[in-house]
Amino acid sequence: MAYPDLDPGKIGPGMPLDISNLENLWKGVNKTNGFLMRNADGRIPALQQPIGRIIIGSDNVLSVDGVVPWGNGFWRDIAHIDTRTGYCHAEKPARAFLAGVLKFNQGWQAGHPVVPWGVPNYSRGDMVSKGPVGYKHAMVAVGGEADYLDYIKGVSSKDVPAVRTTWKEWVAMYKAGNDGDRLGLFIANDSGFPVVALVPRANIASPTLADATFAGFASIFEKEHEAIIFDLDL
Repeated sequence: MAYPDLDPGKIGPGMPLDISNLENLWKGVNKTNGFLMRNADGRIPALQQPIGRIIIGSDNVLSVDGVVPWGNGFWRDIAHIDTRTGYCHAEKPARAFLAGVLKFNQGWQAGHPVVPWGVPNYSRGDMVSKGPVGYKHAMVAVGGEADYLDYIKGVSSKDVPAVRTTWKEWVAMYKAGNDGDRLGLFIANDSGFPVVALVPRANIASPTLADATFAGFASIFEKEHEAIIFDLDL
């Protein structure tokens, strides 16, 4: 019996997983590994901790799907630090500290092709609190959550610099800066989405970005993967 050819172009709603283009697959162009975890190959260690329960607030753009994307930030609520030790919030509570970013899990992604871009709030995962973590894309600025979420889901019309930034935009930003400036990774307080911004030399000791929490500085530039490794130190 002859079976029709499988369409490798899509698995899940609007999620391109074209395995026929090896160059794109290697570079992560098709978002099969939108969050690159450098220590996944075991060469570079990172301090990790488990996520016991994921809490997504009703005002968070992620609450509609109930899914936290790979590489998003999590906060611990200081008011419940001794009573809800495994609780991780997808947005910043009133008194909280940034505890880590969601580690990419290829096994989960392969087993859940309908929503391969993150972990649902009914599940569990691991987050990285200290060590090298890599990103291939980030939200262009705080306030662009709705469009950036569409981009993560695979909406091709949102794959533009006005919505997301990638290696190309980050390198251009860095080269346009002054001596001593550095690229910083920030986590948006209302959504947990990553934002990459240039930190002036005068602010290196205390990096700030409105409505976001600083997570770390860029340390390794991987042109072959079109990714930047940030040194997370929370």
